[in-house]
Amino acid sequence: MRSLRIGLCQATSAFSTDGTDPRPENLDRAVAFMRRAADQGARLTLLGEVFLNGYRSDEALRDFPTRVDPPDQHILLLIDVARELDLHVALGICRAGGGPFGPLHNSAVLLGPAGVIGWYDKVHVGTFPLFDGRCVTEGLFFVPGRAHRVFDTPVGRIGLQICRDVRFPEASRVLALKGAEVIVNLSAAVEVATESWEYFTRTRANENQVWFAMTSVVGRQKDFMLFGGSRLVSPTGKVVARTRDNEEDLIVTEIDLDEVARARAMSHVFDTRVPSAYAVIAEEADAVH
Repeated sequence: MRSLRIGLCQATSAFSTDGTDPRPENLDRAVAFMRRAADQGARLTLLGEVFLNGYRSDEALRDFPTRVDPPDQHILLLIDVARELDLHVALGICRAGGGPFGPLHNSAVLLGPAGVIGWYDKVHVGTFPLFDGRCVTEGLFFVPGRAHRVFDTPVGRIGLQICRDVRFPEASRVLALKGAEVIVNLSAAVEVATESWEYFTRTRANENQVWFAMTSVVGRQKDFMLFGGSRLVSPTGKVVARTRDNEEDLIVTEIDLDEVARARAMSHVFDTRVPSAYAVIAEEADAVH
């Protein structure tokens, strides 16, 4: 059995309302959760969407983006803690692109004792109205990514996605086809249609026979209440761990990575695919009727 203990760190995250950099406070909180998770034997810990910089820092994000190539002081500190604890961590950041005026990305960065393993820039950036008239405005601040990424690590093969990506079955399927054993979704889950996380996460796990670990920031950020809803779903679609809503929480759960291969051997959802029948999926949106 290839086991992995995963820590879902459902934490509040400071955000900027007056130009103050929230990263020092959020860094302290991240390290505290990493230590608590490691004390329970976690090898991989997860923190939510734009956790380090504050999801609703909005316009102020331009004043304090995070660099990972080369890593800035905040990333280096997290690497030092990961090395001390023999821990891997995925967390959400506002990532600075190249140059002083480069683009900003809503990113998930994966770190380990050896340093930066890689990062993923959110492809399906959220820019849409909510049912109650509020708007999700990520597109005003972030440039969308263009590829879904999977990383080989000492703790397993990890695919990264962010929040709204879960609504697009192609996103999880690409990660599974690239060999992901665990799909990590870092979220800022707003208190609208909270039940959608139940069926989206279970469906994505089950249709791809993959472990699905979703972790959200929690708490109020401006006019958004982030409810949390963090959970771990098995390759058969069973929810095996679930945090408490609307409060900070930490759950560390051991999973069997070999369950991925066993589930796929039973269902044959990959070796019976017919890609030629799915060509329309790859067409541009305006070509679909």
